[in-house]
Amino acid sequence: MLRAGAARVDITPSPGEAIPGQWLERRAVGVRDALFATALVLESEGRRAGLVSCDVLSLRNRTVHRVRAEADSRLGIPPERLLLHGTHTHTGPPLSDALGTAIDEAWVLRVGDAIAQALHAAAAALQPASIAWHSLLALGLAFPRRYHFVDGSVRMHPAGDDPGLLRPEGVPDEGLTAMGVFGESGAPIALVASFACHPVCIGSAVEYSADYPGALREGLWALWGKEAQVLYLNGFSADVGPDDVDDSRCGYGEEGLRYLGSELAARVTPGLRQARKAPEVVIEGSLVRTPLEVRQPTAEALESARRALPGDLAEIPQDVELLKARELLLLEREVQEQPVIDAEITLLRIGDGLIVGWPGEIFSAYGRRIRRLSPLRHTMPVALANGCHGYVPTPEAFGGGGYETWLCRSSKLEPRAGDKLLLATRDAMAAMRQRL
Repeated sequence: MLRAGAARVDITPSPGEAIPGQWLERRAVGVRDALFATALVLESEGRRAGLVSCDVLSLRNRTVHRVRAEADSRLGIPPERLLLHGTHTHTGPPLSDALGTAIDEAWVLRVGDAIAQALHAAAAALQPASIAWHSLLALGLAFPRRYHFVDGSVRMHPAGDDPGLLRPEGVPDEGLTAMGVFGESGAPIALVASFACHPVCIGSAVEYSADYPGALREGLWALWGKEAQVLYLNGFSADVGPDDVDDSRCGYGEEGLRYLGSELAARVTPGLRQARKAPEVVIEGSLVRTPLEVRQPTAEALESARRALPGDLAEIPQDVELLKARELLLLEREVQEQPVIDAEITLLRIGDGLIVGWPGEIFSAYGRRIRRLSPLRHTMPVALANGCHGYVPTPEAFGGGGYETWLCRSSKLEPRAGDKLLLATRDAMAAMRQRL
């Protein structure tokens, strides 16, 4: 018999704190909507699994290690059956020290505490439950954000009337997958939804917000009741966003945020209501470690960076070109300490569904490939799962260049990193298929 429990903890900072997610530092002047760490704990046949969705740009790798140890020793949830996810809102608390924003160590600890608290509360609320899965295509809600221009460059977020605009690069992964967890009365304990789209509807704002995942949460609460805990797991969305250059409904600002969130909630609900609920499910998890090389800055690039920034790197410049120089010099130190990263792939099977987590910002092509390879009917490719090692573009994207490929601490992996992760995922899913 399946048991499930869910809980959320508020992690909204007060105004005045930094907001990561843009090149230059921002300070919050207010709060648009609350931020949460939301946890779901499942138990079946003596096996426990945990999911956490956190309204942050990304989770620190050390936070993942700390929460894993706590969940394993005190809750009986081993690392291979625990997935910790940052939704990638660009208007969340200061957990990232990339580009022009300084990390706030107090907030790193506070968010880790909140995740642990949510997991403990979810485990304490375990009750008999059943699960339903539903998958569909959500067309017209996510769009390429990288475009080729007539001058040979690749840039993101173009204006639709730019005379140099040539064609988009890439195709969105438009799969929308949801899992409903229901109590004996039929009321939802938790609703888990996964889609691939960059949460930047109001990404340049100076108010804290969960962006469209928060609007999705509000939409699901309106349709199902606020007693349900909502976990959003963002898919492989590094090269796709909400902006359609040909349709003003989809894009940036309040209108785009409300439209995307409400549409996702409305589209997934009918099928989830009608889906078969299973009171007994198999829970299975595995971790696959894949070594990935870190790209090294050239001697010429480092010399140029040193000329631009000859002083102490502790001070964060508020100039884009100087930030690029600082990133190269900081990356040089990282490469010396760790030239190869052991990236962890998480595969978590819950009944008829499979969650595949990669620790980075992943291009959407890999999400589509994972769905095709999956041995299970319902599959969630989840980015920024159990930490982050930066962007993972396709090898082809490096040919065109652009922001996501620029060498820095948030884009440092070898061009074949995504293909290596996909091969390891394919092998792990093939082994799972043999056990079905």
